[in-house]
Amino acid sequence: MIYDALNARILKMKRLLFGIFIML
Repeated sequence: MIYDALNARILKMKRLLFGIFIML
């Protein structure tokens, strides 16, 4: 499903942003 792929992409982005936030 397209929605699942989109959801996974959003989750990945959130995880990346969270990781950067912790590093700061």
